[in-house]
Amino acid sequence: MSAITSTVANANVNSGRLLYAGYPLISDPTYPLPSTTTSQNALTPTISSSIVPASSVANSATTTTSYVPTTCPAAPTDASTICPGNSPLCYQYDYLGNSANYEIECSTQFTGSTSQALLIFDLNDCVNQCQYANVLRANSCLGVTFMVTPVGQGTTNNCYLYSSITCGTRGNATFNSARLLYAGYPLITDYTDPSFLCGSSATSSSTTVSTSAVQATSNPVTTQSSTTTTRAQAAATTSASPVNDLSQMASANFPLAYPQDPVCDNNLRSKYYGGQLQVNPAQGRIYDIECASDYTNPGNNPFGATTQATYNSCANQCDVAAAQSSTCAAFSWSASSGLCTLFGRVSNGLSLTTNMTQTNGVHSGRWLTPNGSPTTSQPLQLYLARPVPFQVGPITSGSARDYPGGTNTYFNYWSDTNHATLLDLSSVLPGYAWRIFGQSTTTLWVTANFWFTNTNLAVTASTQNTWSALSRNSDSSPLSFPAGNLPGYTLAPFWSYGHIIGASQQGIYYQIDQISAGRYGISIEWFFSHYGQDNNVFHAVMTYDTNSPGVWTTYFFSAGASSGAFEDEGLRQTVGGQGDPSSQSQYFTYCAGVQDCVLPGSKMVMDTTQLNMGAVMNYTAGLFNPATYPVGTWTWNTKPSG
Repeated sequence: MSAITSTVANANVNSGRLLYAGYPLISDPTYPLPSTTTSQNALTPTISSSIVPASSVANSATTTTSYVPTTCPAAPTDASTICPGNSPLCYQYDYLGNSANYEIECSTQFTGSTSQALLIFDLNDCVNQCQYANVLRANSCLGVTFMVTPVGQGTTNNCYLYSSITCGTRGNATFNSARLLYAGYPLITDYTDPSFLCGSSATSSSTTVSTSAVQATSNPVTTQSSTTTTRAQAAATTSASPVNDLSQMASANFPLAYPQDPVCDNNLRSKYYGGQLQVNPAQGRIYDIECASDYTNPGNNPFGATTQATYNSCANQCDVAAAQSSTCAAFSWSASSGLCTLFGRVSNGLSLTTNMTQTNGVHSGRWLTPNGSPTTSQPLQLYLARPVPFQVGPITSGSARDYPGGTNTYFNYWSDTNHATLLDLSSVLPGYAWRIFGQSTTTLWVTANFWFTNTNLAVTASTQNTWSALSRNSDSSPLSFPAGNLPGYTLAPFWSYGHIIGASQQGIYYQIDQISAGRYGISIEWFFSHYGQDNNVFHAVMTYDTNSPGVWTTYFFSAGASSGAFEDEGLRQTVGGQGDPSSQSQYFTYCAGVQDCVLPGSKMVMDTTQLNMGAVMNYTAGLFNPATYPVGTWTWNTKPSG
């Protein structure tokens, strides 16, 4: 054709139009008004009802009504006015610059290929999620089903996006659906097509009608092989497909480490304080939970915004974008408005700051990636089955934490990379205490320099540096005990010059298992790097049995570099401890600056109930093979034996 003046839809004809200066954008087709076509077929009369006399039936008429809108009105702002309604309807949705028409089918549930369900507010938001998916990849979402349920933190996901649609189930007002009108489905035809109905949801009733009766009936669909009009009768009730929100459950790939919604207390602080989130285990993307933190700052590259009912469903949008080959480095979610903003990068994401501002009610997540590989997902690296991060922030008696996050979360330079942080046992296990030598308290302070103490450090913003950066060991001349730069009643399984890498799974975590009635086993996982040498990794799990107070056992998975210019495994570390600072004898040094003093697979027991300092340490090499111990499985029953 040398010229094109109009377009008419025909399922049996496909066309192509050149995009050039005279027609630079795809702006057609514009279809004609709805039409009805009738074909006559001479058939043998069939009588299946006495409603109409048989003599009146000489021919059968096949009538198929197609709804072919030239334009569709904009979708109402209030989605509650759409359904219940007279289906099918057609509405236009404009979202993120993507304009498309959707066939609305009330009281309908689609069946087809669906992705991770989302939690959203109404049908309009559900359609917008489809639009958003199509912005990322054209026609990747062909329709949605929205389940009408109460919406809140932790409620069931209710928006199902379909990449293909095979059939529909009608008659249940709990479900409303919308189907994209595009080149592959340009006309509204499925609503009156009995072959589109899912087999379990329809029954047939047969009546004999005359040609004139058929033509007078709205939206009939008759078969061509007889005068029998088949009309679908929707089942009275249907049940939703068992689609579970993966953020609400646990599996081998989805440890209990990852919390359910809500992840933030009162929309202000996280009760997980820097925990990690994984919404789609198959995708393998893990996020750092950062409550009361907002990434909406210059340099962070926002590239998409949607409305999400929960924090977890906002994280899912970051996963959706990543699945469509868009780099999503972080997200911020507003608890008040549901605004979910995605970011293409986070400034200095592998350094001390993540370019966030503290904003109550705005909660963020940062995609955790391997160091030096900002576009690669990292597999689960923690061994604890249910790790909870040590909380972060300067804390004094009776005061609140100043900053969100945990030991792997950094807030505007303040949270140092080997931050001293606290676990208060009185709030976790009332009546129990930590014991080191003769001192028992409910508070345990840890740092990424791999020493810990039950002395109350009363850390504030002004003293934090004393117990973090200034408490590091010396690489060139590892210190021995007694150590003046450490508090009294301190144990050091592997005193190092430590550093927790940002945008990683590194941090300090704990887990509590009940061993028996009134007896608990507490496991603390240490995971960090040598300062300035990210690949020199230290990874260990320390255990404490409340029935054996004062006995601390550490299992080493990694003890730093075994060779090269910067060797560890004891060459730049110290193993030891000290008790009462006024005592001239309550301290011990097992090794300081000794290569191979501590090796992967070893077990170290520090029994501080011993009066003889030479009997405190008991070291066992080669107890287990770290390479074969599976991540995410550590419990009191599965820890290495021996």
